[in-house]
Amino acid sequence: MAKKSLHCEETGTTIYANDVVSIPNYLDTKWVVKNGWHTVNGKNINGWYLLSVKDKTTLELDDVGVENLTKVSANVTPSGERPTPVTIEEVEDPINFQMSLPDGTTLNEGDVVEISDYSNVQWIVKNDWYKLGTAQIHGWFFLSIDDKTILPADQIDLAKVTKAVQLVNPDYRPSIKEDRQKIKAPEDNPYIVIPGTNIRLYDGDVIKISNKPRTKWIVHMGWYIYQNVQNFGWYIECIKNGEILPISVIDLTLCTLVTVKTQGSEVYDGKVVNYTRPFTLEDAKVLNRTFITLETIAQRDNLDKKKLTNGRMVRVNDVGGVVVYYAWNQAEDKWDKVDFGSGSGGIPEIIGTTEHPITLSELEPGLYRVLGTYKISPEYPTITFATIDHIVFVNDGGNVQIKVITDSTITDYVVVDDDVTFSNEYATYKYLADNYATIQYVDGKIAAIEAEISEIISEFPDMVKEIVYEVLGDALNGIDEEYIDNLFN
Repeated sequence: MAKKSLHCEETGTTIYANDVVSIPNYLDTKWVVKNGWHTVNGKNINGWYLLSVKDKTTLELDDVGVENLTKVSANVTPSGERPTPVTIEEVEDPINFQMSLPDGTTLNEGDVVEISDYSNVQWIVKNDWYKLGTAQIHGWFFLSIDDKTILPADQIDLAKVTKAVQLVNPDYRPSIKEDRQKIKAPEDNPYIVIPGTNIRLYDGDVIKISNKPRTKWIVHMGWYIYQNVQNFGWYIECIKNGEILPISVIDLTLCTLVTVKTQGSEVYDGKVVNYTRPFTLEDAKVLNRTFITLETIAQRDNLDKKKLTNGRMVRVNDVGGVVVYYAWNQAEDKWDKVDFGSGSGGIPEIIGTTEHPITLSELEPGLYRVLGTYKISPEYPTITFATIDHIVFVNDGGNVQIKVITDSTITDYVVVDDDVTFSNEYATYKYLADNYATIQYVDGKIAAIEAEISEIISEFPDMVKEIVYEVLGDALNGIDEEYIDNLFN
């Protein structure tokens, strides 16, 4: 049985629900003591808390301490006897629970009225959040039963308002319409859960309570009046007579959901895994089909394959310095590379930079056009800068095999454990043409030499005579004539 009051031995003060108190750390704010269901950090909690009169914020009573509470009411009832609830008029920021007409008639929320300016139309008296234009306003207003038109109470002549004798037909109560125009204040959790079950209750749901089997109730979230006290939170409203009960005073385990929604609607999306968390089994199934982003291949391979849905898409941000997309192939138990391409097909082009060079050994097997800065493997010392596309074949057959085709060379590499263990370079025709003599070139040179030799041989006898005569002439011209005459005399 929940406690109806709290007693502080240090101060001798007994605190009851709906008492108005002050706190030393918030001297300019008055607080209403509450005991019931409320939301803290997205969780529904049942217990004692404080509700600010000024801005409706909440504080956990355990965080404040009973000894720090001071009652605002001047008349404090002795301990053991429940005090008269402090009326809201005693608070600095009063809230009107009733609206009075000029003739003295008192209107409560839920009353049906007629306005002389609008014949044959009945209106529901409301004190709640409502939307006027683009503004969200809290206060009294009249809601048309016919077409849900909203009339702010401060914009009409209340002398023209009369309380209707005929009660509204429950079938036309606007609160059971899912498209009702009431605007609620923000709330962390958009639903409550029946404890011990997987059933979620949303604002607007219709339920039945087992100890009240002949009536149906509508679940609401917002401002309501209970026992002449205005509160904010979850409550239920009887379709038959408009009776209002806070969720905190009913046993949720006795509730049965009557509203039926089909799978795929906006909020009715499946079973609750744990009713203290807004997450369902259907949520998990949907999330397992979403596109996810990982940083490395190692992270991709670390995913639990048993839980992967066939076709699960993964983007890996760094595969040799480039982004690669994969889809899980459940039938073959492997990741298939997905090439979105540009729509024109062809060989994909990847571009490396000085800060982030492409690492060829870390690329997925395939054919690439590489531009910019790249290196063969993480441990390979040479970094290449390509001003035009280099064609790269990457094949992973146990050891990574790479073939790089440039404008001048073709080079094969074998990479084992990030080290290049083999490199073999082939010369291209252009490289050979620029650096080596061809057969035609050599044959042409030899033919030219042979022609020159033949010409020399054909002219050789005449050339020999000329040479002999020239030599003899040079020799004879150097001998004195007297010396020759003496040889013959």
